[in-house]
Amino acid sequence: MKKIILSLILSVILLFTTNIPIHANESFTDNQIEIQKEILGNGNTIITTIQYDSTRSSLLRNSTVSGSKKVDYLNANQQIMWTFTVHGTFSISGTSVTCTSASHTVSILGSGWNTISSSSGKSGNSASASAKVGYYSLGILIQSIERTLTLSCDSNGKLS
Repeated sequence: MKKIILSLILSVILLFTTNIPIHANESFTDNQIEIQKEILGNGNTIITTIQYDSTRSSLLRNSTVSGSKKVDYLNANQQIMWTFTVHGTFSISGTSVTCTSASHTVSILGSGWNTISSSSGKSGNSASASAKVGYYSLGILIQSIERTLTLSCDSNGKLS
């Protein structure tokens, strides 16, 4: 009888202390993933990140996923001069994914920087946006940077 009780207690302890990975229902909420860091020759840095704005689950075959892909442009002192973001919302139905909305934002934070042009659109399972940002000194364009961002979604709700 003691062996049965001891075995039962050990089984319960083992059950509660064992981590069992469950990949079939993997969920991510409001997470941000850095996907690229580019250090330019002048010491400035461009960091690209993906942000999930909503929960996604690989078990939910009929769902909506929204998120964004963002570029931060940092000067040599690692201060953000401007950011450029493409936002997308995606509808998942079985293995079919459709981008239902796409938009973009350009935020200027550093002195002398201005938005020259920007646009966004959607196609299939992707949201994309383009922006041209310029640095001006005394009203003269010194430097311009163009970026195109594409945010795609697969049938598991993974953004890339």
